[in-house]
Amino acid sequence: MPNGGSDNCGNCVWNKTEGDRTRPCSCELRGARVTNPFWTYCDNFEEDRLGTGKYRPFVRGPIYSSGIFQGWYTRIPWLGNNEPQTHTSGICRVTGVKFSKGITLAIQETGEVLGFASNDIYCHWLEARLGASGDSQPVIRQSSGDKALHGAYSDLFHQGYLCCDYMHLGMDKHFDFDLPSAANDGDFWKLRDKIRGAIICGAIGDAMGRQVESQDPNGRLPVSWYAPWRGWTSGPTGTITDDTQLTWWLADSLLAKGGLDPDDLARRFTAERIRGIGQATREFVRNYKDKRLPWYQSGIQSSGNGASMRAAPVGIFFRNDFDELKLAAGMQAMVTHSDSMAIASSIVMAYATAKLLRMDLHQIDDLGTMTLFCRDLAESIAGIEDGSGYETRNGGKPATLAQRIGQEIPNYLEVKATPAEVQKAFWSGAYVLESLPFALYCFLYSPGHFDRVLSHAVNESRDADTVAAMAGTLCGALNGLTCNADRRYWLKRKCYCDQDLWPATPLDDSKDYLEELEFREELLCLADRLAVRAWSEGEPS
Repeated sequence: MPNGGSDNCGNCVWNKTEGDRTRPCSCELRGARVTNPFWTYCDNFEEDRLGTGKYRPFVRGPIYSSGIFQGWYTRIPWLGNNEPQTHTSGICRVTGVKFSKGITLAIQETGEVLGFASNDIYCHWLEARLGASGDSQPVIRQSSGDKALHGAYSDLFHQGYLCCDYMHLGMDKHFDFDLPSAANDGDFWKLRDKIRGAIICGAIGDAMGRQVESQDPNGRLPVSWYAPWRGWTSGPTGTITDDTQLTWWLADSLLAKGGLDPDDLARRFTAERIRGIGQATREFVRNYKDKRLPWYQSGIQSSGNGASMRAAPVGIFFRNDFDELKLAAGMQAMVTHSDSMAIASSIVMAYATAKLLRMDLHQIDDLGTMTLFCRDLAESIAGIEDGSGYETRNGGKPATLAQRIGQEIPNYLEVKATPAEVQKAFWSGAYVLESLPFALYCFLYSPGHFDRVLSHAVNESRDADTVAAMAGTLCGALNGLTCNADRRYWLKRKCYCDQDLWPATPLDDSKDYLEELEFREELLCLADRLAVRAWSEGEPS
């Protein structure tokens, strides 16, 4: 039976219909027409009672429809005798986004048809309409925060070292619930697998894309597997670059200091050789290590992707506090990249990681939910970027990350544009206006299929290692390492854009991603340390 039970209108004695009880019927008790009796329920269900004509019970609660939302059967309350229809398309009344698998509600009294992108949005709207008691909004925890880092932020801003007051720009965000950090919590092991996914799948993307970094995607053969460095003689062929190194060192610093310590981070970034170092990071090293400038004067006015590519540990460590996440994401960016778009990009990547740790694939597999995800990311950085200073390299038009993520990506998703088509519009170099949105698009195009995410990110981009590292991180945070490392394509889930694609990718599906990944054990250990350690108020920093 639908919803795993038999307590539906199709089996209820109050169902009045002629002939086939699976067809539309009416409820004698409530006087309501029911379109799908085997997908409709209420608390007055009775199956075998006799003499119903002499007995009419007190009507209890609303009628419910049923639909699959967030990965399981969900009971969806009616508005009076107005029946919601599930898995329909439309425009969300609350958010304004287009959806292809949401809820529509026809109001009999007015003839108005309302659309809702998700069941949660519909239920919150219904509570407000009915004047239901109780707070349906996320609980906002008041936090004094990392006082030392907040104080440093304030001092740097007033002294003119910060490019903008980013903590007072963008929309404030709050997480609906806290993620665990203790192994005795039943949800911990799932979270640990997702954190492993974020770290390891990012490293896989880095190692896979390293061999074609900076090459024109239109003029090369597709990558099918890891390739060794020039001059390689032994060891793993899936060798990492600066994307994974800097991510690793940032995570180590957060764990060692119990929060973000920019000076400690700068020391770690300059203590070892950085593989494939970017231009801005190279200049930072020269400023901090050779010229001995303080960390807050060593960063470069650059809108490169070096800050965003390493930001995921901030989202993992500060996974339960958006205010601290935003502060740390911006400050860790400033160490090497003092530009406002670079700061915004770090916030986006950290926030996206923290959000995806809370989500399942079913919550981001439709146009409406993908659009809401993009809009949420864009809102978090609205106003941070100085839009007048940025232009696309393809056409020279003014643009911002907030615009590209919040508006352009949903538009391309709606028409199911391929990553190759989007790359022609966005480009995919080290300029973060190109690489971060393109990585996000590769992820959203096939969120349930890591092989496809990886193949598109590597084979359709110019800054292939960084694009693939960011796309891999997002896909890993959503699905977890176990799912992504399983190469059996028939277990992968096709979503809104990629549902009609053939299963094959250029990647060799007979091999194990982890077997040839450099520093595999060390990175797994790092992920596990992040899983059991999260920022909490009152810790020393």
